[in-house]
Amino acid sequence: MGALERALLHSKNIASLAVVVDAKDEKARNFYLSYGFIDLPDHPNRLFMLMQTIEELFREAAAR
Repeated sequence: MGALERALLHSKNIASLAVVVDAKDEKARNFYLSYGFIDLPDHPNRLFMLMQTIEELFREAAAR
């Protein structure tokens, strides 16, 4: 089970709006962007993905 899957699972019991990551460099930032993370304004290399988006990703993956 990966980090996003665990975060989604725990969000059912603990109020969570998003997963926030701090990219260590531009290469990591581009990696997160390629998976749909969004830049957090005014915070260089900090990105987020809404729990709703994560849930949709897993729902789509399960439907395949």
